[in-house]
Formats: sequence, C-alpha cells, structure tokens
Amino acid sequence: MFGGNGARTRARFGGLVVLIITVSLPACGSSAAKSRPPADLTVHIPRTDARDVPFSPQASTIDGNLRLTPLAAECGLTYLIGTHAEIDFKGQLCRLRLTVENVDNSFHRFDTTAQRLLDTTGKAVAPDGQAMDVKRQDREPLIGAGDALVLSLYFALAPHHVPAAFVLRGDNDPSGVGTSVTAPHRPQGVAVPIPRRALYTPKPIF
Repeated sequence: MFGGNGARTRARFGGLVVLIITVSLPACGSSAAKSRPPADLTVHIPRTDARDVPFSPQASTIDGNLRLTPLAAECGLTYLIGTHAEIDFKGQLCRLRLTVENVDNSFHRFDTTAQRLLDTTGKAVAPDGQAMDVKRQDREPLIGAGDALVLSLYFALAPHHVPAAFVLRGDNDPSGVGTSVTAPHRPQGVAVPIPRRALYTPKPIF
C-alpha cells in the first residue's frame, strides 16, 4: 500500500445484505379476491451514499492517442471501503469517473499517475496511491486499438483545501499510426472544472 494523505487502513470483513419482499396474497375462495388487481410487487431499495454529479458532454477532449471523457465526480468523501480494507482521510477525497478511448490503430497506455486535481489555491495533487489500491484501480492500463475503458481516479486533499478542477492528460506515444492520431499531446494537460453540485463540505471523522 502507498501512503495516503493523513490516511489509516484497517481490515474489513464482508457483510451480508438480505432483501426481504413481502407480498400480500388474497384469501383462497374469495370472489372479491378474483376481481382484485394483482398485488403490488414494488421493491423499495435502500438509498446509497452515491452522489456522483455528471459532466457536460462538451467536457470530452482528445489528447494524443486518447479521447478523455469525464463522466461524473464526487468530492467531500472522507472514507473508502474496498473488498479487503477500509481507509479514512482527515481531509477529503474527490472521485472522478472517466472514460478513456484509444482513437489510434495500435495499443496505447493511459497513465493514471499523470492526472491531477487542482484546488482553489492552484496546488495540484496526483491520484492517491493508497485509495487507488483499496479500490483496485490499475495505475497504467493498456488499451487496445479502438477500445475504451471506464475507470475511477481518487484524489486526496488536505483539510481546508477546496477542489476546483481536474487536469487530464492523454499520452505522447510516438508509435501511434499517424493517420489516426487526431490531436497533438498537450503536456500541460486539459483543465476540466468540477461541477459545483459535486462539491460537498466533508464531515471530519477524527
């Protein structure tokens, strides 16, 4: 595990969630029951804490051989739960759901560690290694020709820092087939403002 921003990790064991559906059945032999409409089988699913806010489709951009399309973001997270561990943060986490499409006719890699989160002071942070490990996200996935993948990036901010934008970078792989590369690589990246509705004031947990 990589060290996180004020993070601590503890073991976690899986739980069991049981969903019970109760259906009222009419009494046998009742003539009124025969004319009664079917029982309501609506299942009420408990709410989750997911608050992802979608981006505008115009946020999509091509950098090098890769098309980067931000799908949704959520900030203000103070903990993560993985398959074998939990992690708590003194500050907050921002999660970015992102589609990465290879627009070239050969293999290319997407470097998650090259992506950044900017706060309102201009400070940039890379994805948090420990959070990425807990959520089992590949650091540098290989994408086939014309293929796309969806992944999550987790960024940790120190207390009292306010997130402002994500800075996305494609690749600068010269092995691409030149006729299919549609955009030059931009080393400075492409800034994508975070929707205001995705910003939440984190509740300190320790």
